[in-house]
Amino acid sequence: MNIWIIKESEFVNLLTGKSRASRAAMLADYFIETGCNVIAWSSLWEHGSKKYINVDSYVIKLKPSLTLNVLNTQKTYKKNISLRRIVQGREIGRLFRDEAKKMPKPDLIYSCWPLIETSYEAVKYGQENGIPVVIDIRDLWPDIFVQPFPRFLQPLARLGINFVYKKKVCYALKNATMVTGTIPKAMELPPKYGRQMKALDHHVFHCYKNPSFTESEISLAVAEWDSLGIDDSSFNIVFFGSTNKRICELEMMMEAAKKLENCNVKFIVCGRGVNYDELVEKSKSYPNFIMAGLKNQLQLVALASISKVGIIPYRNTSDFTDSLPTKFSEYLANSLIVFTSLRGLSKTVIEENQCGFAYEEGSVDSLVSAAERYLKDASLVEKQKNNARLLYEKAFNADVVYRDFVSQLIKLADGYNHQ
Repeated sequence: MNIWIIKESEFVNLLTGKSRASRAAMLADYFIETGCNVIAWSSLWEHGSKKYINVDSYVIKLKPSLTLNVLNTQKTYKKNISLRRIVQGREIGRLFRDEAKKMPKPDLIYSCWPLIETSYEAVKYGQENGIPVVIDIRDLWPDIFVQPFPRFLQPLARLGINFVYKKKVCYALKNATMVTGTIPKAMELPPKYGRQMKALDHHVFHCYKNPSFTESEISLAVAEWDSLGIDDSSFNIVFFGSTNKRICELEMMMEAAKKLENCNVKFIVCGRGVNYDELVEKSKSYPNFIMAGLKNQLQLVALASISKVGIIPYRNTSDFTDSLPTKFSEYLANSLIVFTSLRGLSKTVIEENQCGFAYEEGSVDSLVSAAERYLKDASLVEKQKNNARLLYEKAFNADVVYRDFVSQLIKLADGYNHQ
């Protein structure tokens, strides 16, 4: 079969080598396992760094059965929620529409949401050509665009957003063959825009694929951390993610680190973001709070092997409260206890499976108290680390969950081919 996967930015990571494969790229690999040929669609915009990368061709062979078709827009944006991002999205949607007409027809289109525009054009193309289209909801667009506005302006903002998006959103979500999402809450979006939900519509959690590093590779990477003064003699709490203060309470974590300075606790932050340089400077006053910068997957696995807790210090905004961030499954796969400030799905999952603790958002004392509780109880730490790994194997292992998902999608396409 020939499969199209539309995901802005994600496949660019494979070109730069700065990040490992995420959901769409992993699904591409599982499709290829079954003998499918995959064409990925994306511009060359790096969402994380907010810049374009340069290439010599707009058709790039990433792997023998995986080709990246580049949508050559030069529109840019600096803020994730902004008019300029809307303009870029429109341009990418138009480019996909025009280029798709020149290509041999696929057997299935898997389109990630966002972008709204590419999903709209994919569904329209599917309707015109009798091709099944799956929309996978990653973020709650367009509803999320209301969030930055003050509460009293949100009704007016919603009117503007509906003017820009509602017609396309309704068409795409009503007419998609299947709608999936990364969390249960994602499945509440389609009915709001007129979709009659089907039996095959369902959520599929973000999953993590265990890397195949050797013991010697991990040992060498652990030695690198040891040279930085980080080893398993301290109670290590790690954060893997973007250093964006709008999203994460990293400064609050610094204050917690200060209170735990004499308790052999270390906080290690791996990642970069808009506030990275500012946070590095501030962290110099907190010896047990380490800004480690971007690290590759081997370095993260090695750090996890000498750590106890993975923390998700997100603010409870409407787009995050009921989310399971991608790092959630990564922490579980590495047998890390999960600390989270989120009050929705993350809290429910870790409490039901006894593999973590939900501390109070914004409360230094709550986070300190959580750390102290686990510091004092080695048996609790061991039990919950084991529970974390068990939960990963049950519900977040990409080799199980994504392979099953791909099998469902192939059956869907096969059903269309035999109509």
